[in-house]
Amino acid sequence: MKIQMTKRQIINTIYIAVIIIVLFSNIWYRELSLLLYLRPDYTFKNKTEIHFINVGQGDAVAIKFDNGQVMLIDSGTEEYCDKLCRYLDKIVLDDRNTIDYLVLTHKDTDHSGNIPHLLKNYKVGVLYRPMIYSTSEDSNSTNTSDWYDYIVDIARSRNIPMIFNEAGIKLIIGESLLTWLSPIGIEHNADIDSNDFSPIIRLDYRTKSALFTGDVGFDTEEEVIDSYEETMLDVDILKVAHHGSAYSTSDIFLETTSPDVAVISVGYNTYGHPSNTLMQRILEYDKLCNAKLFNNTYTTKSKGNIIVTMDDELDIKCIDNIDNYSFVDYWIYSAIFILLLVVLMLKPYYSVWVKKLKFYRQNKKFEKNNSDTN
Repeated sequence: MKIQMTKRQIINTIYIAVIIIVLFSNIWYRELSLLLYLRPDYTFKNKTEIHFINVGQGDAVAIKFDNGQVMLIDSGTEEYCDKLCRYLDKIVLDDRNTIDYLVLTHKDTDHSGNIPHLLKNYKVGVLYRPMIYSTSEDSNSTNTSDWYDYIVDIARSRNIPMIFNEAGIKLIIGESLLTWLSPIGIEHNADIDSNDFSPIIRLDYRTKSALFTGDVGFDTEEEVIDSYEETMLDVDILKVAHHGSAYSTSDIFLETTSPDVAVISVGYNTYGHPSNTLMQRILEYDKLCNAKLFNNTYTTKSKGNIIVTMDDELDIKCIDNIDNYSFVDYWIYSAIFILLLVVLMLKPYYSVWVKKLKFYRQNKKFEKNNSDTN
């Protein structure tokens, strides 16, 4: 017997089929979230990872440790405040609003620009700061600035512990070890360039290691090479100093650190960063050491946000622009879409139900009136 379907039945059948497809599509929510720009291709795997955050011509490096705690080294310029905080909130902190360790390498605003905002709006466990007294700590301080004074005053007003960066500091966080290799023997307010207050910090996690260099120059690099065994400087990942300046990351420093991966935090600038001189050095290093560092040198200018997971093999992912993503779970979109389909299915019946309800009420009223009359 041939079954005849009305036009409305056919449409409802299509709606139901689409609803079933949308429900089952949640099985592939990761792939669809990426396709629809809901979330980037990133999942924390409980392994220490380094996030080189794109803050233009500045520095901001977040380390998310295997135990979930977070360290942020520098913060970029004020104009990148929204991008920095969005990246921290959605990718690094998971809306936890806590920066366990905040490190300010030196006072320059391309590194310190968002430190006040972070101190005011996040729960900061401790602030590591340059070996410089603020004016309120020493009225004769010569290396301070109004901006640096402001940072120190905010931290003090919020009772955030402060520790001066200096060689010898060690932190064990989860399975990770952080070691401050510099500054070495620098006194408070030493008469040196502000960049040379930057600490060189080594990170070790299982079999992998990284070196963070702030904006140090040749002199600090040479001092560190002279002060430590070569094995202490041999690393897998190098954060290239001073945005790829020609006056940092010397030939001998490259040979001593012998990294497999280099990252340059840089944006559009008038300084010529990263310099052709530096890139030529890396090519010469490759030729001398039979390495492939040039092909494994990443810049935030070209790659955006760079994530390095310190596993048995380094896993590198890039998130071009954090603003491309809505960060809404796929199931929310699918639930809204299904609800819309249900509404469309029921809409044609709405007027019928309204008429039936109206007729029912009128009938009841009529019966009541008849009952009262009798």
